[in-house]
Amino acid sequence: RAFNRNAPEGHRTTVAGRTVTTPTRTACDIALLPDDEFEDIGGLPQVGRLIEDYDVPIEDCLRILDDNRYWPNTRTARRRLEGLRASASSS
Repeated sequence: RAFNRNAPEGHRTTVAGRTVTTPTRTACDIALLPDDEFEDIGGLPQVGRLIEDYDVPIEDCLRILDDNRYWPNTRTARRRLEGLRASASSS
């Protein structure tokens, strides 16, 4: 799903000649989805796998949210990511 959100150079990378968002930014974007779409793509387990598979620091995602707190759904995204961080630290 495409969003009209700013993706500064640090949030983009090139894969096979195409510009895509970094795994960190992608995890952030998924966490920002509305509840129904978030659940449709697999919810927290999906974001958790992305974070784990690509070694994404949750703090980096939270920093992106802090820097862009005017984006819709940032509170929900923050809650989701903080929940992942808490479950990871308790394992």
